[in-house]
Amino acid sequence: MGDVFCGSAGNTPTEYDELEPGYVYNDAQIVHALISTLIGIPVGYSSQRSGRRLNNIIPTKNLENVPNSSSGSKHDFGFHTEDAFHEFKGDHLGLVCIRNDERASTNFVSINEIKISPLLKAALFKPDYVIGHNPIHQLPEGHKPPRNSILYGCWDRPFMRINVNNTHGVDRSAQYALDDFILAMNTASERVVLEKGDFFYLDNLYTAHARDAYSPHWGPNARWLSRFILTKDIRKSAVARKDWRSPVIENDYDQNDSPFGSR
Repeated sequence: MGDVFCGSAGNTPTEYDELEPGYVYNDAQIVHALISTLIGIPVGYSSQRSGRRLNNIIPTKNLENVPNSSSGSKHDFGFHTEDAFHEFKGDHLGLVCIRNDERASTNFVSINEIKISPLLKAALFKPDYVIGHNPIHQLPEGHKPPRNSILYGCWDRPFMRINVNNTHGVDRSAQYALDDFILAMNTASERVVLEKGDFFYLDNLYTAHARDAYSPHWGPNARWLSRFILTKDIRKSAVARKDWRSPVIENDYDQNDSPFGSR
């Protein structure tokens, strides 16, 4: 199947060429877009690659030492829910593997598989954590993320938001709880090596994902995935979009105007 969708993809980009005017999807990305629309609506963020909905995930030398970047490679990219800091983070994450000769693994873990005590669970439901953003998001200088909880929603089957490389507790007790939770996540996690032509979709409310460090094959055969962020209900982000037709969620909206509160 890999050659069917990826055989004509060409060389791995060395920069984010999806930002260029007239960028044309390859066959694998077209199929990825079609499958994705069966799951949700692809959205973009003005703070992330100028609002482009399709993002190429490739190693780049200027980011190889950054531990919380999909383009980094020398360090583990720790467990995170996609855009965890954002009020309107996506409901699902979709990936297509165009090339992965390095056999870098994608790790994942569901909150439903993480074993935690009721006491730890209660601590994670408290708004005692600050969840920062990854370098892919270019936010205004001085941006300060609000305090938030790691777990939210229904006590019996909670959602989670976390970014291990950029999350901290506001006090020692919260930090201890976070450290215990990260240990439990690592214990319960699974891993998969995506092959050329594989499509991989995760529920971004229940599942966190990660990637181990790897040594890129710099050049035309480097690792190459493409990503879509999907929402089940684009109407929830209406306050943060320029008009109802736009799929791009803007930076400069006033969260106090949102009738939906924090997600």
